[in-house]
Amino acid sequence: MPTFLTTDMTIEVRETDGVTVDNDGRRIRVTYTTPSVWITSNGHSFHVMSPAQYRAIWSVSGEEYLRVADQTEKDPDQAAKHYLARGNAMAFASAIDIMDKLGDDAGTAGPALRETAKQVRAQIPTGHSDGYEAGALQKAAERLESLARRLDTIGQFTWIED
Repeated sequence: MPTFLTTDMTIEVRETDGVTVDNDGRRIRVTYTTPSVWITSNGHSFHVMSPAQYRAIWSVSGEEYLRVADQTEKDPDQAAKHYLARGNAMAFASAIDIMDKLGDDAGTAGPALRETAKQVRAQIPTGHSDGYEAGALQKAAERLESLARRLDTIGQFTWIED
């Protein structure tokens, strides 16, 4: 049952069945048995999941993209789909590798993913190319930046995994 703590007293947590919110005036403790929790912070509402939950979902997503990349590899009519799937698979694999190395520390994993996205962008060929390889690298960089934003959000909380 994931739990997070925050001292940001401006966040609002949508309480539903399976979500418990304790506010002692100094910090907010949120425990949940639901797949995720809806919070509002600075006028933006979003789902929150623990680093371990994100890692598990990203693992499944990465495997699915890899399966699609493998299935479309030899079909020239599926080249665009192949390279986009390959780019996504590459991003999810990189994200999981970084989280494994950093022990699911979202606060440091987000910047590490962003740095990896920069390195991927530096590999994008310039000039004349078939576009597919460049597209795969571009998709990987975009996905890494998206995953980094999610980790930045949850990195502001202290996570306790029961």
